Amino acid sequence: MELLILFAYSSNPPNGYAGNPPGGNYCSQCHYGPGYAIHSTTRLVISGLPSSYTPGTTYNITVTVYRSGSSRFGFQAIIQDSNNLAQGYFTATGSNVYVDGAYVEHQSAPYATDSFAFQFTWTAPSSDVGPLYMYTVGNAANGDGNAYDAADTVFYRVDTIGAPSIGIPESPGIIARTTPSGIAIDGTARSVSVEFYTKSGKRIPIFRGEVNGHRLFVLPSSGFVIVRYEGGEEILKFVKIR
Repeated sequence: MELLILFAYSSNPPNGYAGNPPGGNYCSQCHYGPGYAIHSTTRLVISGLPSSYTPGTTYNITVTVYRSGSSRFGFQAIIQDSNNLAQGYFTATGSNVYVDGAYVEHQSAPYATDSFAFQFTWTAPSSDVGPLYMYTVGNAANGDGNAYDAADTVFYRVDTIGAPSIGIPESPGIIARTTPSGIAIDGTARSVSVEFYTKSGKRIPIFRGEVNGHRLFVLPSSGFVIVRYEGGEEILKFVKIR
């Protein structure tokens, strides 16, 4: 029975594994690889995503998964607002792409050498709903049909799409930096969120609210921190000093 499930996922993955909140799940829960999802914007490349959206506009987007030596590829993505609600809609335009509700993902995970490009469109919501976030996961596998394989590697990234009235500012309203115990944020912004991702890929919400001045957040262990604010984000690697 387990083997049948693994083959079904190669046809197309179950929804909710793009790393998006509230679940924060990744494909690495089945595809072990190095044991956790790896943040990368060079192995998981996105083109065509706007820095800020115009309501009702359709954008041509390509998600390319790279990994030397891999021979089969998959992905899943969703675009959500600050309340974790899906916004806009996807349409499949390239091969091996499928739209399942609010998610766009692979269908019949394609075989290729070292990389594969998935193509689709995203039509922005018809009105200004604030900044949006695209959560994307890519899987580079060896194609042997075994998900529990050290040769399968999962990558993830989160991209901000600025609201029409805000866009992406030339300079951030806040500055985020790591400290020996966690992360420090300085500046002023009305809407700031801090999310912590452990090495195993588990997502832990740390903070959401207004920052005015200096804030320090203590983190439980080493991992990645994503700080989002109006019109931008910072992705920091945190190493716990014991």
